[in-house]
Amino acid sequence: MFICTAMPASATATQVTITFNDATDALSVTTSGVGTTPCGSIVNFIPSSIVETCTVNLPVLAGYTATMNFLPLYFIGEGTGTNAKVSDMLTTMPVHDSHGTLTSIMLIFASDGNVGPLVPCPYGVCNVTENGMVQTVGAITWTKTGSPTIVDTIKFKSDLAPVPEPASLLLFGSGLGIGAVFLWRRRRLVAPSV
Repeated sequence: MFICTAMPASATATQVTITFNDATDALSVTTSGVGTTPCGSIVNFIPSSIVETCTVNLPVLAGYTATMNFLPLYFIGEGTGTNAKVSDMLTTMPVHDSHGTLTSIMLIFASDGNVGPLVPCPYGVCNVTENGMVQTVGAITWTKTGSPTIVDTIKFKSDLAPVPEPASLLLFGSGLGIGAVFLWRRRRLVAPSV
């Protein structure tokens, strides 16, 4: 688990950016002012599939309240229309102590681990479609009367699934064509015996 703490500045708002990086072979998190930390545990989340996870814990500073401008379950899709599938998901969970006081907010980024089958986006629509660029999920704004505001901006970057190169497609198509000609000639040369 990676723990990120945002400390307030004297009189101005503090801006912290947390970016989940879903590279093809590794999951990491980058926090402004802290750097990049590898993370990710392999979890048997759904039978026969593997999900990589990355957790960031945002502790609540005394007296601050949090407001989020994004949904607690945020679905990141790949593909479009009826073919859109969930490839990544961000879950936001409040953590309370035994007295019911909010102590932290946990962000859990889950990636498909580049295995399938992927599940369809809920109601046919994901919150955003990954495009290989850094994309913003939203922000958690921490406020306290008489104190500076703290804004944690949450972002992610997911690598796109590799697309076959035109040369690979041409080679594959040529192989299919040669195989079809070979089968056609073989069938023609071997006449059925009567």
